[in-house]
Amino acid sequence: MKILFITEGFFIEPLGIMQLSGCLKKAGHKTDLITTEEDYESKIKEWKPKIVAYSVMTGNHKTFVELNNKLKSKFDFVSLFGGPHATFFKDLIEEDGVDVVCMGEGDEAIVELVDKLDKNEDIKNINNLNVKKDGVVYRNSV
Repeated sequence: MKILFITEGFFIEPLGIMQLSGCLKKAGHKTDLITTEEDYESKIKEWKPKIVAYSVMTGNHKTFVELNNKLKSKFDFVSLFGGPHATFFKDLIEEDGVDVVCMGEGDEAIVELVDKLDKNEDIKNINNLNVKKDGVVYRNSV
């Protein structure tokens, strides 16, 4: 399965995203990373990821929620939000367009999520994830 991470431009490597990407690749999935300064719409159109993931901090979370909604109006994917803001503000799952929120460590949770989506299995009960499905929020333990 293909997972695209979108992040702001950086001059220090995004170690959290790199760690998650490594876990996903080890599990047999394909990942890519693009910044908000690049042509992310063309990338999504060409690469067709099943998941678009964002690591958000308080302060940039609104920008990424807006970006996500813009992209979801054009493309079909599952949106995944993680990072410090998602961990401390669990109500992020209530935002329009937000499908999954990872709280705390995501190494195992993201692999389980992607594996289950790849097999068309239910994703409502994965530790460290809050999941919105058909308008209903499923809150799982951290």
